[in-house]
Amino acid sequence: MRICCITKRYPPLVGGLEFHVESLSERQAMDGHEVTVLTLLGGRESSTPGVSVKRVPGGALIESLRSESLISLAALPLFFLGAIREHRRRPFDVVHIHGDWIDALLGALLSRFLNVPALVQVHAGLNRTWLYRVLARSPFRWVEGVVAHSEEIAADLTSLGVRRGKITVLHSGIWYERFGQSLRRPVGGEATVITVCRLHRMKGLEYLVQAMGMLPSGLVVRLVIAGDGPERVRLVEAAEEHGDRVSFVGEVPHDEVASLLAGADVYALPSVSLAGQRESVPTALLEAMASGLPVVTTSVGGIKQLVTDGVNGYVVPERDPRAMADAITKLARDPELRESMGKRNREQARGYDWTFVAAQVAEAYARAARVR
Repeated sequence: MRICCITKRYPPLVGGLEFHVESLSERQAMDGHEVTVLTLLGGRESSTPGVSVKRVPGGALIESLRSESLISLAALPLFFLGAIREHRRRPFDVVHIHGDWIDALLGALLSRFLNVPALVQVHAGLNRTWLYRVLARSPFRWVEGVVAHSEEIAADLTSLGVRRGKITVLHSGIWYERFGQSLRRPVGGEATVITVCRLHRMKGLEYLVQAMGMLPSGLVVRLVIAGDGPERVRLVEAAEEHGDRVSFVGEVPHDEVASLLAGADVYALPSVSLAGQRESVPTALLEAMASGLPVVTTSVGGIKQLVTDGVNGYVVPERDPRAMADAITKLARDPELRESMGKRNREQARGYDWTFVAAQVAEAYARAARVR
């Protein structure tokens, strides 16, 4: 099968959409498919045989628009022409686009012009404003298939009129065997808490930093924050009062994330809901589970599908640093609890290996072809 993958940014950062695209393409090529990735920003060549990355012109100019919606609108004709050009050289069997309603519109147009099925993959919660719902309603219904990263996103799509039979709920994937259980020797009353994510308001990291100041005296807990983003300066300033209990290691190459997680005891993800922005299922969370770490998180977006309170971690109310501090305290004081929760997470994470995810994507392609 020849696959046209369209994504605005490539190559990968720590986790995130770009890493998902690269990993899925790599797995599809390993399964014998040929993948052409069309991208606007970036365009590093892939080292995987069977995957070619081609950058459409105009990326630097369009990136200056800053607004994600404006970037998508401006990129639509560029991707449209680029896909047609590549299809004429060697026809595609399916078009797989990563994005939102504007990208769904692009998929619908390409499906009709190229006469192949098109899918759009939605990685984050949909905007719930009335204007968005008016604009997004038709494009999502026009494509042959939609891949949603959580049941919550699937419910949003059906509320827009998308038939449930066209929707595939599919979480991100991980390279399971690259992650192993924690290398640390369990010690009661001592723990390293880690989070790996983009430093964005949606991640709620300010509440995690506040929680560090609410831990009982005498409890030795260190917080490591890996990643970069617009909230970095504000978070560093907030963490100053905690001294060396909170450290920032910056952006970490993805091939170093496994060793970073192996040196931790607890993974924390205090995500919050914002207007128009909600979590789906973060790749970094799945990788932490594969590393055998218990999780302290919030019941936001697709996270609640992975973490059951008291079973493989603790789920606390969003924007509640006291509740987060209490959960961290329980885990820091009980190494056996950390170990038992971590084992459950490692076993659960096995089902999210890219081998299984790519097989589910192939099934989604087949359903989309039948819709045509």
